[in-house]
Amino acid sequence: MLLTAAALIAQPYINTKGVVNTASLMAPGLPGGAIAQGSVFTILGSGLGPATPVQTATVPLNISLSGVSVRVFQGATTVSALPLYVSATQILAVMPSNAPLGRVSVHVAYLGGLSNPAPFNIVPASFGAFSWNALDFSAPRTKGIFSGASLGSGPA
Repeated sequence: MLLTAAALIAQPYINTKGVVNTASLMAPGLPGGAIAQGSVFTILGSGLGPATPVQTATVPLNISLSGVSVRVFQGATTVSALPLYVSATQILAVMPSNAPLGRVSVHVAYLGGLSNPAPFNIVPASFGAFSWNALDFSAPRTKGIFSGASLGSGPA
């Protein structure tokens, strides 16, 4: 019996409620859990991408990164999210500003495998704030995705 390399690789799998707002980490259905058009969102699961994490180093952003692509769909409408960071268990991507509003699903494609669909809601705007250490909410601060430059107030 012959097995191809693709057959030995597990299909990508998105966890239940595994599509979250990157800033708030709130699950879909909870306040602050919707994903806004143009925002950064996180996909959690297994077999989503390469074992060694990869972060994009170029602009403009591409619709795939290290063989990983993310498609958001609603009925016959499909848009490609823009991956910023990919690993086996986590993807950070930018939701396109033309993504359909309302209930949608997402698929992750990696090395010929296609994940299960994961449903969530897209809204025009949704608040999410990064904190300095992810535990202390007294001094909010954001960091530039690529440079790490401080974009807010808080301890220096």
